[in-house]
Amino acid sequence: FFFFLMIRRPPRSTHCISSAASDVYKRQVHGKQWYQRRVHGWYGDGLAQLVDMEAAKVVTSYSGHAGRITCGAWCNDWLFSTGSRDCKILDHDVRVPAPFIKVHKGHKREVCNLRWNYDGRILASGGNDNKVFLWNLHHSSPLFNLPGHSAAVKALAWSPLNSNLLATGGGIADRSIKIWDCIDTKCLRSTDTGSQVCNLLFSRDGKELVSTHGYMSNAISLWRACNLAKTGTIAGHCSRVPHLAMSPDGESVVTGAGDETLKFWRLFPKGKSEKGEVVACGGIRCGLGLMRL
Repeated sequence: FFFFLMIRRPPRSTHCISSAASDVYKRQVHGKQWYQRRVHGWYGDGLAQLVDMEAAKVVTSYSGHAGRITCGAWCNDWLFSTGSRDCKILDHDVRVPAPFIKVHKGHKREVCNLRWNYDGRILASGGNDNKVFLWNLHHSSPLFNLPGHSAAVKALAWSPLNSNLLATGGGIADRSIKIWDCIDTKCLRSTDTGSQVCNLLFSRDGKELVSTHGYMSNAISLWRACNLAKTGTIAGHCSRVPHLAMSPDGESVVTGAGDETLKFWRLFPKGKSEKGEVVACGGIRCGLGLMRL
């Protein structure tokens, strides 16, 4: 939250307010995720760490993976999960000294992404084996398989209004976005986006869906969640856009791409601001506005 405000209203100078973990252990950081004042980071050597950023120190290290950790997701105050190239998903409880409390096995290739739903009951995973699995804390095997994608599934998003509604997006050979009812494991809606789907995010009210893309468009698209009708496209990056996150107030999103830029977009304004305007841009290139359809 502090970083978001700093980008929108930059001070005269910026500086690093805290540094830990990777500087100490000289590991290659493959990802990180904030939860309150803590950061969960994961590394190329299969180790995950919990870092207290206010104290700038590693709280706990978690082993268990035999390959590079590719993704992670917080469930609640004490539980987070990690996925790896070793095809396994591990659940970690910060309250206990054990490196992990549950191992989930089902994927045959690298686990690409993990997302817990908003009530913390169901974990969704997408893999390089083109599979989407649903899990819970009590079973090591998947509860359900959601079939239909023909490429790696790296884009996952749960609806904030319906804890059983999941959006998934496929890679270059698939290019589709699908909306699933996870109770009946039925695909409710599907659309061909025409390009690789890299990331997905629901608006705060659950009525719209944001997608970021790679080959062929490198675009940011907006969709009505009820019928997957496209409502707009932003052509703001010149390479694949794998990173997407929402601001705490729900009005803006930030995108990160291979063109080495971060761009903040006001997509869901509550006031009179123009939808799709660039709030801030880090890097050489500046973004374009929303192309209404």
